[in-house]
Amino acid sequence: MSAPEDKRQAAGMAIGVSNQVMAASLAMLAILGAVFIFIMDKRSITPVGLLFVSGSFLLFVVSVFAGAKGVAAVYKRGHNGDWHYRNGDTSFQIQALTAVIGVLLFPIGIALMEKPAESLNAAPHLQHSVDSLSSVVSQNNLQLRDLIHTVDSLKEELAGR
Repeated sequence: MSAPEDKRQAAGMAIGVSNQVMAASLAMLAILGAVFIFIMDKRSITPVGLLFVSGSFLLFVVSVFAGAKGVAAVYKRGHNGDWHYRNGDTSFQIQALTAVIGVLLFPIGIALMEKPAESLNAAPHLQHSVDSLSSVVSQNNLQLRDLIHTVDSLKEELAGR
């Protein structure tokens, strides 16, 4: 049979692992928010992609709450002298499972977002604009040359009088 101090240390380790998973889930929430804001600017949001990303978000939140519930179960029973890492076992299992599924759903949701049609066709429109601008500049150059030639001709006529 284990000494009470060994059980307390095992419970402390379970709480430590849970804290690390909570920290990872919170970090993933921050990353998810940053990437999603970036994606909103660069891609069009599809309903399926939004469903996966939203599911990932909810799973990370559930993971944090499940971990907190498991930690609370361990320390409440430990306060009464019943130190055992299995006191919050169900909550810790839910925490780990939801965090892993959230990590899997997140990149799938991002991959399911589509590039907007206008960005795919932006290059031909941009090239057309550049060609139009180049044509206008060339026409203006020709008109400027004609104007300079006309001014020079007028100067010659006035000088010859």
